[in-house]
Amino acid sequence: MRRSERTLVPVKPGQTVLNYRIVDKLGEGGTGQVWKALDTTLDREVAVKFLPPRLADHPERLARLEREAKLLAALNHPNIAAVYGFQAHDGLRFVVMEYVRGEDLAQRIERGALPVEDALEIATQIAEALAAAHDKGVVHRDLKPANVRVTPEGVVKVLDFGLAKSLEADASGGGGDPAASPTQTTEGTAFGVILGTAGYMSPEQARGKPVDRRADMWAFGCVLYEMLTGKRAFDGETVTDTLAAVINREPDWDRLPSRTPAATRRLLRRCLEKRVTHRVRDAADARLELLEPDEPAAAPPEPRRGRWGVAGPVAAALVGAAAVGAAWMLSTPPPVFKPDTLPPILQVTFTGDVIDETPLGGSGGGNPAGLDLAVDGRTAVYMTSDRRRAILIDLDGGGSQTLFTADPGTALYDVAWSPDGDRVYLMTWPYAEHVFSVPRFGGAPRQELDLSDLKALNGLYVRPLPDDLWLVVGDRNTLYAGRDPGALRTRGTQFIGEGVFRIEGLKSLLRFAISGDGSHIAFQGIDAAGREQTGISDLEGKAEAVAAWSGLAPLGWSEEGRTLNLWRSTGSDVGDVLRVDTDPSTGLPRSEPELEYPRLAARSVLVSADGRRLLLRVGDRVADLREFTLDGTPDASDNPTRLRTRGTGRWRIEDFFPDGTLLADREGDLGRELFAISDDGAERSLVRLERAATGAAVSDDGHSIAIPVAQPAPAILIRDVADNRSRTIPVPEPLSQLDWSRDGRHIAAMTTTSADHFLLIDVESGKARTVALQCGETCEFAWEYIRFGPDWPYAAMTSEVDSWVVNVETGQLRHLATDTWSIVGWRNSFIYFVRGSGQTDWPGMVLFRTPSAGGPEERLLELPIGCVEPRISRGARTAICSMDESRVDLRLVNGLRTGTRKTEP
Repeated sequence: MRRSERTLVPVKPGQTVLNYRIVDKLGEGGTGQVWKALDTTLDREVAVKFLPPRLADHPERLARLEREAKLLAALNHPNIAAVYGFQAHDGLRFVVMEYVRGEDLAQRIERGALPVEDALEIATQIAEALAAAHDKGVVHRDLKPANVRVTPEGVVKVLDFGLAKSLEADASGGGGDPAASPTQTTEGTAFGVILGTAGYMSPEQARGKPVDRRADMWAFGCVLYEMLTGKRAFDGETVTDTLAAVINREPDWDRLPSRTPAATRRLLRRCLEKRVTHRVRDAADARLELLEPDEPAAAPPEPRRGRWGVAGPVAAALVGAAAVGAAWMLSTPPPVFKPDTLPPILQVTFTGDVIDETPLGGSGGGNPAGLDLAVDGRTAVYMTSDRRRAILIDLDGGGSQTLFTADPGTALYDVAWSPDGDRVYLMTWPYAEHVFSVPRFGGAPRQELDLSDLKALNGLYVRPLPDDLWLVVGDRNTLYAGRDPGALRTRGTQFIGEGVFRIEGLKSLLRFAISGDGSHIAFQGIDAAGREQTGISDLEGKAEAVAAWSGLAPLGWSEEGRTLNLWRSTGSDVGDVLRVDTDPSTGLPRSEPELEYPRLAARSVLVSADGRRLLLRVGDRVADLREFTLDGTPDASDNPTRLRTRGTGRWRIEDFFPDGTLLADREGDLGRELFAISDDGAERSLVRLERAATGAAVSDDGHSIAIPVAQPAPAILIRDVADNRSRTIPVPEPLSQLDWSRDGRHIAAMTTTSADHFLLIDVESGKARTVALQCGETCEFAWEYIRFGPDWPYAAMTSEVDSWVVNVETGQLRHLATDTWSIVGWRNSFIYFVRGSGQTDWPGMVLFRTPSAGGPEERLLELPIGCVEPRISRGARTAICSMDESRVDLRLVNGLRTGTRKTEP
């Protein structure tokens, strides 16, 4: 059936629906048909938008539409077209709105640019409408000339206000003006969905990132620019071209009329600032700028542009999270490159579907997985965010193809090129036991490795080396180099066997890069004293730390081992790429680090073998909290779910208040902030900390929160929820997870540095004592999670391999379950825990419970891939996960070291 037939609403002129007599059809789109009608009860003309019949299959969406209509009906402002209500009749659903006479701005601009005075008057009224709506918490999301109408009396009305975030956009994508084509969505308010009109989308909206009022301010700038010039600020032959222009190019400021006031020019630049944090935040401020006296405007300054019209490398490389590394400064001031000497940054994917994750388990979580660059530098392979497909992409514009699709019930966790670039290796779940390879241009997969005996490690970082060698990185600082990884065995989470080594001087390995010939490893790690070290090691673990590299993270080797690239963090989400000349025989430096590309924003960076290209993963880190009902169905897809947050940051669930309110933390540029999130989604900020460890817990009476902190010294912050007062209890060691006893008198806390004991803190006196665990050899492995039971003095506790019941006064242990990932709750007479991938036949986490007194365990729920840190509600009726919803794309820096660099003095 054709789309137009599926969306057809069976109404016609003269028909009466409820008390609305249909008069004329005003328009049709993917969001529904709009008709002029007469309200026979109130004897007034109205506009009626009938929603597509297919929405009848989505009761949640219909309920949301009704809520939106009620909210919008409360927007009583002369510049906003009113919404009168949401109605249903005989299977038809429709929104009743104010009928506005006159022509829309799109029709007016078709005749040419508006006089400056008229444009500013209309813009002022649009700003007033936006300010009124924003004050009510409503964001338009699809402001454009076609949604602005000017009545014969000169009154500006903004149409469809707020409906854009609830209605399904036109998915056809065909015909008409590509710059004005609505983009596709399947769930309007879900994060990660591109919703709006291409030519008026903000960069963050174009990527499906969360939006706020600043997205409307971008669109406002686009509309004002178009009124003044008669041309769109961002245009292209196709929707993709238009989105690329939004992301990568500046408007042609020379088109602005000479009579444009200086204040208006400033406002346009602030509205069309690609960095959302630098954009004008408030429509009321925009209105004041427009009302500035019409003084003669100086000639606009020429923007500093690179070869691709970008105002500098920071604007070109859109903000994303950078590689790990502490701030570090060279002994001499680094050179400042002129923008026109830097190679451009090109976007090569536009789907947002590139995964950006560190490997699960291995290498301390430092090396990014799921993306690799072939030795020729022209071809890359990446995993999709659903962990199902491996995609080959020609970086020079030759297209892409699916190389591999995982079987149902399995998932990819990493991809890598063979050293000669002829094959792609694919690591899969479950058990991390299968390493396949496929030919470069597709073909049948073949199994390369069987790592079944390493399944308890829950993920490995595996890389093929020259001469048929393999490098396998396990947990903390355990590595293997040899020809037969299948012969490896484990003790807990450590490798046993010939070819196993540790890098000298490191307690844990954070990040590493392998030289092209496979003989050396550039590493970054933590030593026994907790200090960061960066240096070079061979494949036997013999290492040399390089003092000048302290705080730098290795990115990759190039030019046959003669050059090593390093990452230097220069701030949140941005850093510099440095270059060091090295000795191919030893891997050691021959020069000081030199600046290669400054102020580059990227979540991870790969360097081509010839050193001329950088492949970047760029995107926004977002994680929402999703709640799963425990209804006895082990398949998560069959269980009712709901989102408790919606694309507003990186959320983690910490604990529950007695009434079911969530204690959750959100990571931001200024640190972590703890919130109370009620059942209806309302968020209340409780405490903001510049640096805070996760692991906060709520007392059983709900009056206090305990938060482990590490700066300026290890402590527990006790926050009173009612009066917002805090006190600090010093502790002798940094803490990870903690929990309150049910009577609120004690806190038990795991440490980050030791495995053979935990701390028991008397809350009233503030005294902490160390309790030794009676665990024998099992104390070789770190203890991570602790949850008190209903009866003193017992708690449940997790090591990296097993779970236990512990007497917190004596340290005595009773074994509870084998091969577990973490304790997620002790509710009444049951202890709830999860097993991770590699510990079951499911590629994600699986929730279990077992009687606290001992007995058979029960499998409850297969959690979706991507579920992180699940928790069980106090009533044990639901489970809540933090679900990664990031959208990531690839960008390419092409042409490093191809010319002489000019530097500013």
